[in-house]
Amino acid sequence: MLCFEVSKNGTRLCTAGLNGKSVLSAIVTHVDVIDPGPKPRRKLDLVISGLDSETKEHMNWRRVDLKRGDRIEIRVIESTTADAPAHISRMPARKALALTALGRIRARRKALLGELRNLERDEIAYSRQVTKANTTQKSSRNRRKQHRSL
Repeated sequence: MLCFEVSKNGTRLCTAGLNGKSVLSAIVTHVDVIDPGPKPRRKLDLVISGLDSETKEHMNWRRVDLKRGDRIEIRVIESTTADAPAHISRMPARKALALTALGRIRARRKALLGELRNLERDEIAYSRQVTKANTTQKSSRNRRKQHRSL
């Protein structure tokens, strides 16, 4: 079977491989964004994972944090054995995925409706301030005109 022999800074991490129809990946990810959430999200990591296409099982061998200067080596080898995955999970059914997505959409909708209510409240308050300021200015002009005519 085709395997990935993965090491970090000269230290062996794992030999990942799957028999049969499958997907095997070793991914280095760098994320430096600020989410709309409460804290920035920054990460640099390596994930070695795969998918058994026949059983629909997702497998993870390793996830390691990285830093600048780390050296990652991936040797593509042929082997009769591979390390056992550290974690195996079945892909959720489509209905479960749909329900999870629907839950996220409903939560986002609720948050957006709250933001809209706040914006409407602020807009009404601002309109009242502008109306009050305009009324005050008109009153001041009218008093000045009356004072001049006297």
